[in-house]
Amino acid sequence: MAPSVNRPLSALVDALLLMSIFCCAPFAWILRDGLGPDSISTSGFPAIKAAFMTFYVGPAILLLTGLHFLLRHMTKSVKDGGTRSKPSFYWLWPILLFAFLTLLASGLLFG
Repeated sequence: MAPSVNRPLSALVDALLLMSIFCCAPFAWILRDGLGPDSISTSGFPAIKAAFMTFYVGPAILLLTGLHFLLRHMTKSVKDGGTRSKPSFYWLWPILLFAFLTLLASGLLFG
């Protein structure tokens, strides 16, 4: 990816990640049980699942975190003499497999 595109994209992903962690996640945690007289109190895994899926803030945080690390790895390819080497993606398959297994386990746990 060209450095002229990578830098603004990385800044956008970082800004969205910080906003989702510090703005959306606490708001989703407050709204997870509802407001007003019909609110209920949950704890444990049901509370985590409800907060995770409220406004889909949990999957958004996971996606933005993955994009953040992907962009960081792609920009970290400058080596000796200032030449830019081709980024390698041999590490992408274990990460995708881990993400799939994590989603599968959370689906079985929360489902």
